Amino acid sequence: YWISLIIVLIAAFFQKFFLGVNSVHNIPRDFYSIIFTLTLATDPLSNTPTCNWVYWSLTCELLFYILVYLLLVATKKKLQVPLLIFSIFALFIPFQNTGLFFFIDHWPAFGIGVSIFYFSDQSKYARPLSMLMIFINLSALVIKFQHQMPYILVTVIGGILILSSNYFTLKKTVISTYGRYSYSIYLIHVPVGVFILELFQLTLIQVNPYLNLIYDLVILGFIIMFSSIIFSKIEQPFIRLSKKLTKGKNFET
Repeated sequence: YWISLIIVLIAAFFQKFFLGVNSVHNIPRDFYSIIFTLTLATDPLSNTPTCNWVYWSLTCELLFYILVYLLLVATKKKLQVPLLIFSIFALFIPFQNTGLFFFIDHWPAFGIGVSIFYFSDQSKYARPLSMLMIFINLSALVIKFQHQMPYILVTVIGGILILSSNYFTLKKTVISTYGRYSYSIYLIHVPVGVFILELFQLTLIQVNPYLNLIYDLVILGFIIMFSSIIFSKIEQPFIRLSKKLTKGKNFET
C-alpha cells in the first residue's frame, strides 16, 4: 500500500511535468491528511478523501483485522460465536455512508467469508453455526445493498466458488498465477493504467473500438508484469518476514 502511494505521487508529478496540469486529485497536503492517508483512515472512515479511488476497500479490510484481533485478545476460545453475535448486531444497524459504522455495512461480505472458513470445521456445532451465520449475513447483504445487485451477485458467486474449493481440487493455471498478483494489480492499476498510460491513448485509438481494446490489453499486460515484480520483491519478502516474526507463537482462532 505504501509503495502504491509512491506510485500515485509519481503519476501526479508525471502528469504535471508532461501536461502542465494534474488530474490526480486529493493528494494529501496537510499534516492530518498525510497521517490519515498513511494509516488508511481516509474516506469513508473519515472526511479525508483517498488519492486512489480503490483505497476505500482497504480501510474495510483494516477494520476487519482490528475486529478479529480484539476478539482474539478478549477470548482464547474459537471466534465463531462472537462473530455470529457481531453479524446479528450488523443486521440491525442502519446503513452508514461514512464514519466508523460504515464498516458494519460491509460486514456481511466478511461474515460470509468467515462462515465459509468455519464450514469446513468438523466439530459438533461448527457447521450448524456456520449455516446460521451465512443466512444472517446473506439477509443483511440483501437488506443493505438491495439497490446494488452486482455487489450482491459478486459476493454470493465468490462465496460459492470459495466454498466449492473445499470439495474440488483447484489446479494451478495461468489465471491462478495472476491471482497471486491481484493485490498489487488492484493497487496500481489506477495510477499506472489511468493516470499515466492512458495519456498516450491517441484519438485514433479512442474512436476505434478494436484499437482501444488492443491498447487496454497492452496496458493490462504491463500492469500484470509490474505487479509480478512488486509481488516478488515486496509482498513475498514481507510475508516471509511476518512468518519469521510470529514463528513459535500460537494464534488460536
